[in-house]
Amino acid sequence: MAFDPISAPCPICESRETRRIAPFAQRQNVALQLRECTSCRVRFLAPQPPDDWLSREYLNYYGKRKSPSARPKKEFFGRLLSEHAGSLAEQSILELGAGEGDCAAAVQERWPSARMTAVESNPESLAHYADLKCEVIRESVETWIAAQHPRKFNALLLFDLLEHLRNPVATLSQLSANHLEPGAIVIATFPNVESWSRRLLGRLWFQYKVEHLFYFSRSSVCELGRRAGLQTVTLRPLRKKFPISYFLAVGSHFGPRPFQRIARLVRLLTPQAVARLSIPLSLGEWLWVARKTS
Repeated sequence: MAFDPISAPCPICESRETRRIAPFAQRQNVALQLRECTSCRVRFLAPQPPDDWLSREYLNYYGKRKSPSARPKKEFFGRLLSEHAGSLAEQSILELGAGEGDCAAAVQERWPSARMTAVESNPESLAHYADLKCEVIRESVETWIAAQHPRKFNALLLFDLLEHLRNPVATLSQLSANHLEPGAIVIATFPNVESWSRRLLGRLWFQYKVEHLFYFSRSSVCELGRRAGLQTVTLRPLRKKFPISYFLAVGSHFGPRPFQRIARLVRLLTPQAVARLSIPLSLGEWLWVARKTS
């Protein structure tokens, strides 16, 4: 569902009080606008980019993230899940938009008895699942949900996914109602529009990307959870600890063009000994942990 750029209601809280922040991007005859809800403060693109535009943005999506560091996200996911989900042994886990399988690899290493299902449509990433004990569903999230599979899970993982969905409220509500057991845990990460990096960088914020349709505030996250029947347990800025080389590799290919140029220059000038260092950084993202209430 796309939203009219002039009278677009808020897609999270449905308020009619939204305002235009700035022009965002243009391709052929489609001009995207960044809007903000004056009630829940979520920012969103209106109209949303059509499918063909998004397909171009996702081309070589994972290839552009490659760095000299070998799979640094696996350790990150292992630490994150251990801290917020406790033990996932014997649990049934669903990960949507599962990427290159780093989370599935972390689950298999720490909780080999867990039953993992990963939904990922991008063919670039599928080779990474060959050696994993994981059911891989090669469909888009929306297609998988629309098929109404009669399966329920104890944990739902949504890493860097909610901002890509055309209708987060409807998608999360369907997931909660049809695929989560009572008391199931939800762990998600997504852009934080209230972050210091967004306030400091303004239009150069590295999270501003055509494929990111939403930029969430604290109140909009709580509203999203409420409408989906989820009770927020934790909502805080996310800190990631990756090698500097990984951050620079991602920054060189994503975000506003001026930011990409700066990241490429820094990447060229950074000594290898420094690039290999791992440091914790807050990159303008939320960590959200919630439970299904009934």
